[in-house]
Amino acid sequence: MAEKFSDRARASWAVFRGRAKAIGRKQRSGSIKKRGIDAAKTTGPNRLWSGSKGDANFDVAAGLVKTRARSRDAYLNFPYIRQMVDRWVDGLVGNGLRPTPMSGDPKWDDRAWELWQKWEPVAVAGSDMGFYGAERLSMLHVANDGEILIRFRSRRFDDMPGLPPFKIQLVEPDLLPVGKNGTGRYGQIICGVELDGIGEVAAYHMLRRHPGATYQTAGFASSADTAAVPAAEIVHIYDTLRAGQVRGLPLTVPALLTAKQFHEMLDA
Repeated sequence: MAEKFSDRARASWAVFRGRAKAIGRKQRSGSIKKRGIDAAKTTGPNRLWSGSKGDANFDVAAGLVKTRARSRDAYLNFPYIRQMVDRWVDGLVGNGLRPTPMSGDPKWDDRAWELWQKWEPVAVAGSDMGFYGAERLSMLHVANDGEILIRFRSRRFDDMPGLPPFKIQLVEPDLLPVGKNGTGRYGQIICGVELDGIGEVAAYHMLRRHPGATYQTAGFASSADTAAVPAAEIVHIYDTLRAGQVRGLPLTVPALLTAKQFHEMLDA
């Protein structure tokens, strides 16, 4: 029995060696092409896979509005998406990132902290969420919308007696129209963001009213009217995926289709 097995093993090895030598001869003669990049092939499972050849803002401009709407819907209606986003936000900001005065002068540090504690609850224009609440909401927008704009708002001294005359305003990214392109005062406008001659952000062309507002008030500007806000007044937070990108995509994008299919399977 052992002799028969060894005979079969020797025969199989001889066949394998013969085929290997034949392939080697064909490779040396050039009749067999060397292996290329699998992801670049257009046969087999790759035949329907066509990626984008546009620049950093091409895909964003084409799909941001629809993707953002679906991401918001998923957060509201898919409990696993909501849990994923909430855990990400909790891990990032928790109950709020708190500053620590470190001037080296204990008296000045104590005074700065006392002033911060008085200013923090009233720091957000049009809301009583406080600065810590604004941190959390900002990160929710980054996850669900892909970006958030924070605008600096000056106040009169008598508006905030004893406090720095300054507040922040959270602005939904819908107010920065992705379809706003052209030429502005400083240079090229791409997706609502104006760049100067050396590629620095110079201004944000923001809508005067939310495009999805359900109310119409006489005397107010059209929802299509924009105003250029200097970049020095805006903090634009988003995750940059490519060089030259000026707008952000929701962090939930890679999971949206899978989450939708899973949700439909549960409803079936």
